[in-house]
Amino acid sequence: MKINPLAKRYAALNPAAQARCLARLACQLTIEARGTYIPQTEAIADPTRLRRMNELQHRITAQLSHVLGNAERYPDLVFIEIVMEMAMGAECDRELAKTLDDVISEFENSNVTRRPRRIAS
Repeated sequence: MKINPLAKRYAALNPAAQARCLARLACQLTIEARGTYIPQTEAIADPTRLRRMNELQHRITAQLSHVLGNAERYPDLVFIEIVMEMAMGAECDRELAKTLDDVISEFENSNVTRRPRRIAS
């Protein structure tokens, strides 16, 4: 199985950085969901897409809660694969991938929020 490079980069972050990534993804998803609205009305133009985004939002915020609570959760690599697959179904995969890449890059460039490297014994 080929692993998404974003998943590998996300997995290398410490839990605090992962939580910030998940929070930014959740925020970006709310922006993307606005694209399902009929402008200047309360009506929804694409309820199926909105429902898929809502399910994706649920998955992201549940993982965020588990990361913050140090609780059992999806493995990092698996979780990002799930998110990207769900994002494809919600037609927002490019936007979420860009957001994730941008946030991870910020952390990688700061070099503050990486997991400690293991020293080979």
